[in-house]
Amino acid sequence: MNRLADETHFVAEVDVYFGNKEASMRKPIATLVIERLHYTVPDSTDIIFRDASLHAALGKVALLGENGSGKSTLLSLIAGQISPFEGQIHLPASILLLEQSIIGLATAWDVIGLRREADIIQSCLRGNGSAKDLEAADSLWTPWNDWLEIAAEFGFDEDSLGKPLTELSPGQKQRLLFVKALIRDPDVLLLDEPTNHLDREGREQVLSFIRNWKKALILATHDRELLEAVDAIVVLEQKRLRLFTGSYQEFEEDRRRIQAKREHDLQSAEQSLKKTLAVQRQSLERQQKRSQRTAANSDKLGLPKILLGARKENAENTSAKLAEKQTGKVEDAKQKRKDSQSLIIEAKMIAMDLPTSASVKGRMLIEAKGLNISFDGKNYLWTQDVDFCIKGGERWQIFGANGSGKSSLLKLILGELPPSRGQMIRRDSLNIIYLDQELSLLDRKKTVLENARRLATQDLTDSELGTRLARVGLGGDNRFKLVTHLSGGERMRLALACLFSASASPDLMILDEPTNHLDLSSMQELESGFRDFKGALVLVTHDRQFAEAVACRNFLNL
Repeated sequence: MNRLADETHFVAEVDVYFGNKEASMRKPIATLVIERLHYTVPDSTDIIFRDASLHAALGKVALLGENGSGKSTLLSLIAGQISPFEGQIHLPASILLLEQSIIGLATAWDVIGLRREADIIQSCLRGNGSAKDLEAADSLWTPWNDWLEIAAEFGFDEDSLGKPLTELSPGQKQRLLFVKALIRDPDVLLLDEPTNHLDREGREQVLSFIRNWKKALILATHDRELLEAVDAIVVLEQKRLRLFTGSYQEFEEDRRRIQAKREHDLQSAEQSLKKTLAVQRQSLERQQKRSQRTAANSDKLGLPKILLGARKENAENTSAKLAEKQTGKVEDAKQKRKDSQSLIIEAKMIAMDLPTSASVKGRMLIEAKGLNISFDGKNYLWTQDVDFCIKGGERWQIFGANGSGKSSLLKLILGELPPSRGQMIRRDSLNIIYLDQELSLLDRKKTVLENARRLATQDLTDSELGTRLARVGLGGDNRFKLVTHLSGGERMRLALACLFSASASPDLMILDEPTNHLDLSSMQELESGFRDFKGALVLVTHDRQFAEAVACRNFLNL
C-alpha cells in the first residue's frame, strides 16, 4: 500500500493504491478525474464544492462526509444528472446511479427500465402482439431469458416483476435495484445510502452484493460494515475532496492521528501569536520610554530647536519602523493560526446534554408476560408469545425483519396499544422518553427554536435553549430555520436536543432506528453519550456496531 509522508495517505490528486492484496492485484475498471470543481446549490449562496480536485483509479470507493457535505450531489454530478458550475468531471465509462427513491414508478419493470421491452414480450406470449411487436421480439428473446434468470437469483419470478411496487417490502425493493444493476451491467455503479431503513437481512443482502460486485463502485454511506468492504475512501470536507488509500480501520486510525496533529499545530500557532503580541507590546513600551527619556534629556541640555526636531523625527521614524516590523510579525502569526484553524475538521457532532436518571439499577421497569396482539381478533402477530423484563440501567436491542411487529411492540411498551393476550406490567410513575423513526415530535412548520421552546419541560431560558441547540450544530441563524428545511441529520439532532430538554430524569429511553440519518461523527458521539447514560435504554436498530458500542447486553428478536 502506498503511504505518504506527513498527512499519511490523505491526498488530493493521486491514484488509488488499494489497501489489500486482492484489491491491489485487481486492474481498475476506470479512472475518475475531477478538476477544480465548483458547485453551488441553485438559487442559493450555499457552496457545496470549491476548487475540488480528485484523481482516482476506481475499485470500490466510499464517499464519507458530514450530513450536507455533498455526497448525494457528487454522485449526481458524476452520473451527469446535474452539471458543475465550474470545472470538469471525466469518467470514460458507462455509469448507473441507483436511486433509493422509486416513488412514482408502477412496477418492477419500471424500476429496471425495461417496461417497454417487457410489454412487447408479454404481448407476444399472450398471442396478441402486433407485427411490430413480433419484429422487435426477435432480438429480445435471448436477453429476456437472461433477465428472468438474474431476477430469479433475487427471488423475483415473471409474475412478481409485474406487481405494483406498493406490494413489495423495503428489502424486496432493495433487491430489485440489484437486479437492475446486474441487468444494466454498468462499468461504474453508484449507490447512495443503500442500507437506510433496511432490516438485518436487507443489510446483509446489500453487503453481500457489494462484496460480490466485480466492477467499479462508488458508495455514499455511513454504514461501518459497508465501509469495511471498500478499498478506498474519499472524504468530503471543507468543500474539497481528500482521497484515503487503505482500509476503513486504517482510515480511522490515520484520521485520529491527523486530527491530533492539526489540533497540536493550532495550539502552537495560538501560543506563538500570544507570544508575538506580548513581544510587540513590550517593544513598543520600551521604545515609548526611550523616546520620553530622550525628550527629557534634550530639554535639560537646552539643544537648539532644529536639533530637537531632528532628534524627535529620528525617534518617530525608529518607532514607526519598529511598529511596522512587529505588526508584520503579528500578521504572520495570525495567518499561521488561520491556516491551522482551516485544517481543523469542524464536524457538527452531537454534544450530548444527557439528563440524569432516577431509576435504580436492577429495579423492574417494564415486564411482558405472554404478550401478543391481534388486529382482526383471530390471527396473532407473533407465532410465539413475547416475554421480557426491562430493569433499571439495562441496555436492550430489539430487532427483526421489516413487518415483524417492532413498532407494535413499542406501542405496547408505551401504553398506546392494549395487548390482545398476556400482560404488560409497568412500574408506577415510570418516566419514558421516546423517539420514533419519523421524528413526529417535531412540528415541521415551526422553527428550530420554536420546537425547542414547545418541547422543553425543564425551566430553560431562550439563551439556555440556544446553547443546547448550538451544541448539536443548530446555533446562530440555524435557530430560526423551519424544521421542514433541515436535513435528516439536522432534524435528528434537534429531536435529541428537545428530548434531553424535556425530561430531567427519565427512567427509560426508547429510540427507533436513531442512526438512520446521522453522519459517522454524530453517530460516534451518540454512542459515547449513551454509554454515559445511567438509565435503561431500548434501541430498535439493525446497526450491529452501534448496539455493541452502547453496550447492549439484552436482545429481543421478533
